[in-house]
Amino acid sequence: MDRFSHIALAKKLLETAGERPELAYMSILPLVDGEPSFLHRLHSHPLVKGPVVVDCAKVVFGTIKGHVPTLNTDTFELRRFEQEKQQFIDAFNEAIGTDKEMAIDDGYGALLSVISHSYFDTYNNAVQAFAPYESYCAGQYEMWSKVDYFNYRIKWYQETAPSVRNKVVSEKFWDNYSFTAEELVKGMVNRVASFTRPRVSEETIKRVEHDLGVSHLPYNKKVEEFYLNLEETLEKHLIESVNETENIVVQL
Repeated sequence: MDRFSHIALAKKLLETAGERPELAYMSILPLVDGEPSFLHRLHSHPLVKGPVVVDCAKVVFGTIKGHVPTLNTDTFELRRFEQEKQQFIDAFNEAIGTDKEMAIDDGYGALLSVISHSYFDTYNNAVQAFAPYESYCAGQYEMWSKVDYFNYRIKWYQETAPSVRNKVVSEKFWDNYSFTAEELVKGMVNRVASFTRPRVSEETIKRVEHDLGVSHLPYNKKVEEFYLNLEETLEKHLIESVNETENIVVQL
């Protein structure tokens, strides 16, 4: 997805979890693996990289309570955040506001925002979300079969992203749910697993949950219901947006 859709959708997730919406900018941090190009959507996109991304972001963007992790200065994400710091500040100012604080809280809100990048990326790209344990790709394969995939991607990035994200964040279902960020992280891992083909093993899911610190939580079916509502809404508006633009072209 484009960066402003990532931020808008992450903001709604954070609000559902009662977390600071300012942390939504962290949803675009995995983009730093776009350079060098051979690392794109691999180095920082796997779910298990979430804690590393959060720690590196704390070093570069600061923390609310002042605790800054001690990291190897050669850590990839740390070096890339320092190189691209201004672009993230610019995106934060535009999407969140110049009067807001980029510093990061302890807890699971920051992690939820970061891994939401790979969750929402599945609507545009296949993502190796469970690397290094399994290399299978997560994607919205069933939805892609309902559209012209290449036309869909072009229309998304060039035309439809703003209208689609505005429709999705305005849906009423958001008001019906409230969970902790921790619960949403665990639920997101399992939803991304359900998008993966071939499906990853239960052992891999458990390893990722452990790496993200949520293996102790019981699985909450209401969280699954929430994500299913979100996914149904996203698919509906995405497919409609492609059909609408295709109809416009035909009429012209």
